[in-house]
Amino acid sequence: MKDTRLTKESELVVQVAENYLKAFKEVKPELIRTHFIPQFTKVGYFYDYENSKWLDLSIHSFQQVVDWAVTYNVERIMPDSEAITTLLHMQDKIAVVRVEAEWAPGKWGNDYVLLCKQEDRWVIASIYWQSIV
Repeated sequence: MKDTRLTKESELVVQVAENYLKAFKEVKPELIRTHFIPQFTKVGYFYDYENSKWLDLSIHSFQQVVDWAVTYNVERIMPDSEAITTLLHMQDKIAVVRVEAEWAPGKWGNDYVLLCKQEDRWVIASIYWQSIV
């Protein structure tokens, strides 16, 4: 679901952020290599639904996220539900997009995608996330 009030530049920011989810859903790790900076980190918390508890803080590097995108949805565990993307804030060189998506049946997460503009190109610098309980 897209915000209909977006400008061309902000639409571009949202599209870049959506490439994160698309890389996993469509098993396209090249989207990560193209749209993320090599210094990228993903930091967040996963909720263990089976044991009803939060797991420890999870920190992943650029390469770990690339590797994860190669295998995560090979067996099509990600439902066809539509993600909700919301541009939360944007300035000349930084932006934050919230991506709410179903990563496995009934298991949703909020990802806050932090972007920066390098050489007139928007790229993903970091993601902060947690499961939705």
